[in-house]
Amino acid sequence: MTESVGGRRSIPPVQRVEQVPSASGGPVSGSALLVPVKAFTEAKQRLRDALDDNDRIELARWCAERVLRAAGSLPVYVVCDDPVVAQWAADLGAGVIICSEPGLNVAVEQGLATLASAGISTAVVCHGDLPLAVSFDHVLDGHSPAAGLITVVPDHRYDGTNTLVLPTSLAGKFAFHYGRGSFRKHVVEALGHCPTVRVLRVDELAHDLDTPDDLIDPRMEEVRQWLQTNRANRR
Repeated sequence: MTESVGGRRSIPPVQRVEQVPSASGGPVSGSALLVPVKAFTEAKQRLRDALDDNDRIELARWCAERVLRAAGSLPVYVVCDDPVVAQWAADLGAGVIICSEPGLNVAVEQGLATLASAGISTAVVCHGDLPLAVSFDHVLDGHSPAAGLITVVPDHRYDGTNTLVLPTSLAGKFAFHYGRGSFRKHVVEALGHCPTVRVLRVDELAHDLDTPDDLIDPRMEEVRQWLQTNRANRR
């Protein structure tokens, strides 16, 4: 159930809390959401011309929280190399995976390996800057340890990879290619590992928030309203 704040629906709380088990702990099965999150102070650099540093930092945090809450009943794990992000994720009830090196590809590689060692069979890897995210149930349709399926969800430009669903058994085998042109690179990489690769266009997962043009997109009206509220609360 959602609550109403100022006439608008607020997002529901994270439904389940799962911690990465220790080596002596019991195995975890099924699927989990893996969200790499960089330091909030370093996020959204391409929005510097449109937002001041405070708005940019708070927007990065707000978007990432939306993604975590969209997980619903999925266990959530945040992979990061920043102590502030780690504490933020823990406060929201997410498992925290500390990355030993900077970089998005390295973070996802280490996160996938950690989930595999914990006994989780399927990872939903999602960026933390998707303010329209509401659910990941549909991207998991058809996935199971024996399915031989990888799902690639591109951004609205069909350039980046906003969500990637893959078996954790590919940890250490699947090469991640985040950056420009990652969608096509990930499709090619996936075809080398699984008999079935599904490209799934999901509107609420297709629109990330990187540039001033993204910010003025009509779909980002709730984001703009939030920014106005955030600024008003600082006064």
